[in-house]
Amino acid sequence: MSKYYNYICDGGCQAGYYQYGVAQRTLGNSFYSKIVGVTFDGRQRFIPGLSTGEELQLRRERWNQYDSNAIAVYDGRGNQLGYISKELASNMAPMMDGGAHYRITVTSVTGGNGYSYGVNVSVLRIN
Repeated sequence: MSKYYNYICDGGCQAGYYQYGVAQRTLGNSFYSKIVGVTFDGRQRFIPGLSTGEELQLRRERWNQYDSNAIAVYDGRGNQLGYISKELASNMAPMMDGGAHYRITVTSVTGGNGYSYGVNVSVLRIN
């Protein structure tokens, strides 16, 4: 099983060339990641119903007791699927608080057949 990396593209990336890691000072216009926390609070039951290309929703949770930068991920039916990783949220949250909007789309659903499901996503800043 290969490790799925977060990668950040500043809009000038070409296929096959990516800057790996989340220790970036700023985020580019688009990146790929995975939703974290998908195995908690019964969230696994919602993931098999997701489709590649399905648009999801991001919601800031400034009041989150564990991370004031928390960004929750929801499906179109209002079910929470998990969160944007803490490392990415630390960069995205201030931008969202300042008015930035992002489009998040399912790129693949992983797992099943006795394994926990996972969700890989594409995130694009749209303003």
